[in-house]
Amino acid sequence: MPYEPGSIFKPFTVSIGLDLDEISLYDFYNDTNEAKV
Repeated sequence: MPYEPGSIFKPFTVSIGLDLDEISLYDFYNDTNEAKV
């Protein structure tokens, strides 16, 4: 599989959030945490 399964659901999650007015195109999210593996 060329893409991780979660990667194909990200556009759907964003479109649902936009449709329900939970997010806008102008929202900004800055994640400064790092994942250590």
